[in-house]
Amino acid sequence: MVCQAEGCDKPASWAEVHHLDPWSKGGKTDLNRMALLCRPDHRRIHSADYLHERLPDGTIRFSRRT
Repeated sequence: MVCQAEGCDKPASWAEVHHLDPWSKGGKTDLNRMALLCRPDHRRIHSADYLHERLPDGTIRFSRRT
C-alpha cells in the first residue's frame, strides 16, 4: 500500500491518516471515509491552493486552484 494521492508512491508506513469528513466537525473515523497520505500530500489536501476529489478507486486527485 502507498500514499493514496494520484501518482505518489511513498509507502503507507510514511503516511498520515486524513479524515475526509473533518473530525473536528463531527466526521466519523470510518475507514471508508479516511485516506492515507504522505506528509506533503496531507499538507496539500488542507491547502487553500488546491482542490481535491476522491476517485472511485479511492485515489485522491489534486488540482491547483486558478
